[in-house]
Formats: sequence, C-alpha cells, structure tokens
Amino acid sequence: MKPIYLDYAAATPVDPRVIKAMRPFLKDDFANPSSIHAAGVRARQAIDKARESVARLVGARPTEIVFTSGATESINLAILGAARAQASIGKHIVSVTIEHKAALRALELEGFEVTFVPVYSRGQVDAQVVLEAVRPDTVLVSVMLANNEIGTIAPVADIGRGLIRLSQSEQSTVNRQPRPIFHTDAAQANGVIPIDVEKLHVDLMTLSAAKMYGPKGVGAVYVRTGTKLQQIMVGGNQEFGLRPGTENVSGIVGFGVAADIALADLDDNHRHLWELREVFVTTLLKRYPGARVNGDPEATVPHIVNVTFPGVDGEEIVVHLDAAGIACSTAAACKSSDFPSHVLRATGLNEAEIRSTVRFSFGRPTTQAQAKQAAKIVAKTVAQLAR
Repeated sequence: MKPIYLDYAAATPVDPRVIKAMRPFLKDDFANPSSIHAAGVRARQAIDKARESVARLVGARPTEIVFTSGATESINLAILGAARAQASIGKHIVSVTIEHKAALRALELEGFEVTFVPVYSRGQVDAQVVLEAVRPDTVLVSVMLANNEIGTIAPVADIGRGLIRLSQSEQSTVNRQPRPIFHTDAAQANGVIPIDVEKLHVDLMTLSAAKMYGPKGVGAVYVRTGTKLQQIMVGGNQEFGLRPGTENVSGIVGFGVAADIALADLDDNHRHLWELREVFVTTLLKRYPGARVNGDPEATVPHIVNVTFPGVDGEEIVVHLDAAGIACSTAAACKSSDFPSHVLRATGLNEAEIRSTVRFSFGRPTTQAQAKQAAKIVAKTVAQLAR
C-alpha cells in the first residue's frame, strides 16, 4: 500500500511551484537585500513582491507584514513585543487555556499577570467571557484563531468588535490605551479558511509558510499600522526595525508564492478538506463506534480531526499505524515533549483519555479514497489493540 500522510497540521510538502520560484534565490540571485547594487536591489524587489502577496492573503497592507523565521518567532515577537512596549501602561494580559503558552509564560516571569479564560468541552471560546476578563490595566488580549490540536475556531471577530466597543465606552479613562492590543495566532488557519484582518478587528496576527505548502523556517507577523511593538532580538533594522538579521530571501519568496496559490485555490481547497473530513469521520465511526471526535464539529478548520479511542494507548496507535503506512500524531508536533496535552485537558478530558487520543490532519494532496482507506485501517488497528 502506498503510504498515506495524515499529519498536515504538523508539516506540509513544499508546492513544486514554490520550489521553482525559490530556486534562483538559492543559486544566482543570492545577494543581500540590504545591498544597494543591482543584485541586492533584485533581492529587495523579490521580498517586496512576496510581502504584497502575504498581505493580500489576509487583507492587510504590505507595510504591515513583518517576516520572521516561523510561527514561533512570530508569536514571540507579537506577544512579547506588544506587552513590553505597553508595560508602562499596564501589565495584565488576557488569553485562553488552549492558547500557545510559551510567550505568555515568559511574560509571567517578567511580572506580567496573565488571566487564562477557560473553554467549553469542545474547545469553544466564549467571547463575552474574554471581554469580561479585560481590566483597565489590560494591555494585550491573545486568542488563537484555529486551535492546532482540535481545530476549533474561536470567535475572534466577536472579541475584536467587543474590544472596540469597550474602548469607546472608556475613552475618557486616564492613562488608558484606546483598547488592549489584540493578537491572534492564525498559523493553522492561513490558507485553509478566509482571513481578513479588518473583519477580525485584530492588531497582530501570526502566520506560517510551513502550514500552507511553503518552506519551513519562514513566518510573518501582521502588525496593524500604529501598533507599538518592541524589538525582541538585538541587531540591525531590517523588517521595519522589528526583526533584525539578513532576510531569508528564498524562503520569503516561497512564502509569497505559497500565499498566492492559497488565495487562488482557497474555496476549492476548503471544500475539498471538508469532503475529506466527512468521508474519514463517517467511515471511522461506522467501523469503530467507540471512537470520540473532539472539538467543535462545525466551528472548526476542516483539515484537523482529533479522536479519542478510550482504553487504547495513543502512542501505540500511532506506531502501529505508521507500520501500516499511515502517518499521524498524538498531539501537535511542538507538544511531543510536553505530553499530555494542555489543550485536551482544558476541554475536560482526563489523563487516560488524553493518552488515548490521536490527531489526523488532511492536505491538498489527500484523496477521498485515501481518507476512506485510512479510516478503515485506523478502525481495524484500534480494534486489534483494544483486545
């Protein structure tokens, strides 16, 4: 049997069109984009073109896109940079219990107070509860757009609108920002669902090329014009003074082409992924009724399916499926050393259930036949392990 890859939430293959666009900047057009000679200018122009493409994907201005080394750095720049820039105003942050916690934990060590708003059993975030957690000294609100483990989509637009209304009712407050800076991590949503920073009312958004068939090691932060960020790395003034270091020209070019492709194919890809999800889930539950799908079945990105198989060890399932030619994971790739998952715990699963959970994720190359075949193999494998 030809192997079936079902771990696209962890990594996607680089699109051949992206590789083709990147290749010249790895060989011939290798100049430093900060150089003023002709070769350097060509490299700078390539970055500018990619910046326009990424901006177009999310409805932003090119000058609002800052390139980084990936989603992790983007999250750190957005959260740490925003909080530190506002530290003289307040040191309170609001987030949710299923958020990426690395940068937020770093801020706690610096004396910031972080309020983590709980989620419901399917990972849903209540916008009103988030807004009620905001205080006069709140400088940052951070809510992930689409969760990387269970796929649930948060009501980011509702939270953004609520923060605007809140600020309008408190305009006269002394020493108070017009409203807290609002950040969302869209790494698992970019290229999968429509994203418009204006409709979401966010000030900061983190993006990843690696999740949308671009190269690894390239990401971006959308920074709304006028939003104050503090540089978190020491060095030069590249990327509008926010991200020092010589730009990864080939990677950025690849990100731009990946963004163009994602935008052009967005509707078809979204429909394709929903069809794959339907085939996989329906077949799996028919063949193994004891399986439980986690997350919100409707308010979700379609490519992530998180399943608990009560009484069966998740890692053992993954190992046996790998031997059978199916690649999947027990949790997010960045969580492999931090098991069990804080996301699943936040949704109410106990440790035994968490350790019996596997994440499957689909991509553009996945076919319906593969999704159906994989579901049958998963059901058969789990049934054998459960004996």
